[in-house]
Amino acid sequence: MLGDKKFVGSSLAILVGIVVLGSGYITPGWCVILGALAYKSAKKRNLGIVQDTPVRRITEGVVMLLILLTVFFTDRTVLTEDPFPNLVLPLWALVAYCIVMMKKPGSEMHDESQIN
Repeated sequence: MLGDKKFVGSSLAILVGIVVLGSGYITPGWCVILGALAYKSAKKRNLGIVQDTPVRRITEGVVMLLILLTVFFTDRTVLTEDPFPNLVLPLWALVAYCIVMMKKPGSEMHDESQIN
């Protein structure tokens, strides 16, 4: 189910998102799942597995913007009373995406020791 070893981290993040959804945290769960999918897409672009198209980049950007807006517009009381699912998880998705975007295309090693 986890697929290629290069994508174990993002596949696990999708599973975490599903668990978060199942726990009743709908918005944070979707933020994690969509963030992991955008991360995986960006990583595939960097590795040259898929074409680097404007549609792909725009879709990733829209997903990241939606996650950021979700955090921004979440009631501050919810963020302070239950910060892990409502603040930390969505920001984790944003940070992971930003990290993969900072890497130069093709800069990832193709050995099996690199799993994320």
